[in-house]
Amino acid sequence: YNSSREPKAENFEVKVYNQEQLNVHDYKIIGEISVEGCSCEIEKMLKEIKNKVRQEGGDAIIDLNLGDGVGGRISTDTYLISGKVIVI
Repeated sequence: YNSSREPKAENFEVKVYNQEQLNVHDYKIIGEISVEGCSCEIEKMLKEIKNKVRQEGGDAIIDLNLGDGVGGRISTDTYLISGKVIVI
């Protein structure tokens, strides 16, 4: 992370984009982020990841990925959400 970035305001809405939605010249990747939790908490995990992006001064997340294993499952009940933090 580039720690010189200012955190975004509490009410700033972090958006999630697919690779196809943005031109590669439209954004800059400033870091990667991931959150681990159980499958029943996916909404909570997403909220947490957006909060972390906001705190790092990011505008949005790209390449959001739910887990590496089968169906996003790492072990019996642990899920991992990851993505790249970008500024637009």
